[in-house]
Amino acid sequence: MPRMIHPENAEVDAWLAKEEPEAVIEPELPIIDAHHHLWDQRKPAPWFSFRTKFFGPAELAHDIASSGHNVVGTVFVQCG
Repeated sequence: MPRMIHPENAEVDAWLAKEEPEAVIEPELPIIDAHHHLWDQRKPAPWFSFRTKFFGPAELAHDIASSGHNVVGTVFVQCG
């Protein structure tokens, strides 16, 4: 499954597909992801320059599950 499931993210999907994955050094080490955002910026916004237009709970869960790391918790930071 691709990292993002939204067609608005096709540009970033293609860019990420070129990336060479790094080895996970300590896959058993418990990690808390101390800062992440969820957003829906599919409507144009002049202040928003990120390539990813949509990043929701399913995308976060996919990133965690496919990372190879032992992510045991996350901290959501509201943005908006």
